Amino acid sequence: MSYPKELSLEAILSDGEGQSVEFMEKVPEQGHDLAKELAAFGTTNAGTIFIGVANTGKVVGLQRMGSSEAQDKLRTRLEGISTNGIIPMDEAGREHNRLSD
Repeated sequence: MSYPKELSLEAILSDGEGQSVEFMEKVPEQGHDLAKELAAFGTTNAGTIFIGVANTGKVVGLQRMGSSEAQDKLRTRLEGISTNGIIPMDEAGREHNRLSD
């Protein structure tokens, strides 16, 4: 199933993971793990990662996210991972040097 599409969150959760949907129960300890998921969507189909959702589609939430400070800290971490954690590769698997391209 292709997203975005006008569907309810319940429909997305019941459809489960696929080529355009990934569930992550928690924010990975290592930013590299999330960067790999982001890169996978970048090289295939566009997609959406739902953090705080178990692989079964059950919403489990995130621990200690009640304050706006905690939410801002998480948002900053995710933005940093998505901005700095993805390094483009060429067809041979070599890192691109953005300055020389």
